[in-house]
Amino acid sequence: MTTSFYAIPVDFVISHHARCRARQRFSLTGAGFQKLASRALVYGIPREQTRGQLRRYLDELWMQYGTANNIRLYGEYLFLFSGALLITTWHLPAAYRKHATRYSRIRKNKTIHL
Repeated sequence: MTTSFYAIPVDFVISHHARCRARQRFSLTGAGFQKLASRALVYGIPREQTRGQLRRYLDELWMQYGTANNIRLYGEYLFLFSGALLITTWHLPAAYRKHATRYSRIRKNKTIHL
């Protein structure tokens, strides 16, 4: 039996601003965005697990958005959470996408075999 070692998602709230940005930037609304945000919270790569240029970029964002205590990278998207509130989201800049792809592959391969 193979299971993922990541936590079960907790309930969270999506702000009006985040919903508007998802509609504008990703063309996602309603349940589709809810599902993507939920996956980002559970399976997204936290800022602390990155290194190099990508880490410096995420650290800048973390300092810029003082209320965001949880920055998640999921695919080519960034999600900024403050506790259980999704503040905003956007595409990762092109310069950092290759780094994000590498972290995603590493994270996908980390499973626990029982």
